[in-house]
Amino acid sequence: MQDCYKILKVNKALILQKNIQKEWDEANVDAYIKRCYDETIRKEVEIPRKVAIDSITDELKLMEELELLEQVQRLCEEAYQIIGTAEGRANYAETAELNEKAHFEQVKNATAQEKFNKLKKEYDRIRQEAEIQKEEQANKYNKFRKKYQQRTKRTPYNILNIQKENFEKLSFKEKARELKDKKEILLKNASTLLNQNQDFMNRAEINLRMNEIAEAYEQLNLQIKESRYDHAKEYQPDLIKGMLENNNSIDNKIVIRQKNRETENDNPIDENMYNGERHLTDEKRRNLRVKTIAQIGYQNTFDKKGWLYQYQITRRINGEDKSDIVTSPVSVADILLDKRIGKEGAIDLYNFLANKLFSEETIKGAQKNAGFIGSIKQDEEGNYCLTLDQNQLDPEEQEMLAATIICREKERQKNEEGR
Repeated sequence: MQDCYKILKVNKALILQKNIQKEWDEANVDAYIKRCYDETIRKEVEIPRKVAIDSITDELKLMEELELLEQVQRLCEEAYQIIGTAEGRANYAETAELNEKAHFEQVKNATAQEKFNKLKKEYDRIRQEAEIQKEEQANKYNKFRKKYQQRTKRTPYNILNIQKENFEKLSFKEKARELKDKKEILLKNASTLLNQNQDFMNRAEINLRMNEIAEAYEQLNLQIKESRYDHAKEYQPDLIKGMLENNNSIDNKIVIRQKNRETENDNPIDENMYNGERHLTDEKRRNLRVKTIAQIGYQNTFDKKGWLYQYQITRRINGEDKSDIVTSPVSVADILLDKRIGKEGAIDLYNFLANKLFSEETIKGAQKNAGFIGSIKQDEEGNYCLTLDQNQLDPEEQEMLAATIICREKERQKNEEGR
């Protein structure tokens, strides 16, 4: 015989002390056991049943779970019928005292075997029917999928209802937001239809449609990520041509200045720029060793002189040091000085420098632009942003990009001559 007190989570010791506490008469014990029964049914049956119905999508698994919960409920009901009254408790105690162990084993084995046989028979029947239905549905689905895929193929733009011409005019952030919004709206609508439709073939078509939407999103998202920083293709030809035509000698207009080289008196090199490596730490605890290796002086098409910094950024990736050369008008030395003296806003600018401008994604993207990593600006709301994230570089940034490309080409030619 099962332990009815344990099944219903009844504190048996508390009931045995009822004679010591006068207020614990048989009516109070009955009420206490009823409360235990109700609470057990709620926690062990009702709540799990609701969770199973809401979370288990496989019909066979759901049926198995509900059958087990029905067994638990019947067990609780049997236990309550036995100890729910004073007479029942007395008979239960007497029976247990007469032959507790033998009686328990006999009833347990007989009941368990009977329930097991019954449950197994029903389970085998359900499983066999489910296997047949599953095979039939799989055959239908495969035929439908093949037919669905043979339709006229649509582009990712068609699938996501995006006008390609208008989409190409957007900035990177606007493209990313547009893609995400389109995907979420379409998947939400498809999911609503899926929940409302019980027909197998209709559900199969909706599922294929949802997969198609997800694949189209991933394809376009990858495209915009890969082209995010590829400004060189857009600006390189015209800008370099303009700068070359404007200057009689590239060497006189595009100057690379390195430590210990002679400099013009009107533009002396700040030797503090070259005093060893500067260490930055980002939010992922990534240590960046930043070394200024050169200054690039250039004269643009408007005969305006400008300066860029060429940095060597070294960091630890997969247990090995990796270094990349990038170019930017941003002065790391100035930002670190402002941070050290506690200038207002310096910490936010430092964090953006380490986490965004010198992020792995931006460094990788800069290599498409001869190492030009761009600058840091503030939007209309005062938030920092990367200039390379703009859909189009402003004229000043275009000149910087052109100067960087020319310098990279001069370095390449010099290296080839030295071989």
